[in-house]
Amino acid sequence: MRDEILRCLPRQFVFDVLENTDAAFLGAKRVVDDVVGCEEPERAQMLGQHRHWGQEVGFRRAARSNELRIMVPHTTPKGGRFSLVQAGKFVLARAKISTERSILKPSKYMRSLALHNRFLEPYQWYLFLEELDLPTDIIFGLVVTVGPPHWQEEVRPKYIGIGIPTSNLSGWHFRESLD
Repeated sequence: MRDEILRCLPRQFVFDVLENTDAAFLGAKRVVDDVVGCEEPERAQMLGQHRHWGQEVGFRRAARSNELRIMVPHTTPKGGRFSLVQAGKFVLARAKISTERSILKPSKYMRSLALHNRFLEPYQWYLFLEELDLPTDIIFGLVVTVGPPHWQEEVRPKYIGIGIPTSNLSGWHFRESLD
């Protein structure tokens, strides 16, 4: 799987994602530090939101500068949007997990995207679901970040990696650090 990912993802895209993710963390800290009268509970929430926004923008910028296809669909029901980048047979999104050993929160849109990875699994675990006719030439992957513990200076993510989740988001087919 690693070799296939390396063949499809431009090397410069990976460098740009790393650089833009670091910049998003630092930029979020600067923005929140500049807010006068911001106290701890609000500060933590603002910091998380600004990191998220900065990483989404940086993810799209990295894709744009490497001439990759970018999609920004709405969630269902409408209310949110998320960035998808296509590089060859890989469709990538961006996600945060709580620790390096964590799995993803099974949001509705993540579950629907991860279903594309069913063909990578040897057994059919979906006995009570109707059979979906999904293409087998698309693999859903994620750029995964882990923030530092709350007691550390939050200017860099603790972990940035790429992963291919299982179709039911219970684990990973592949996950490796990009650092």
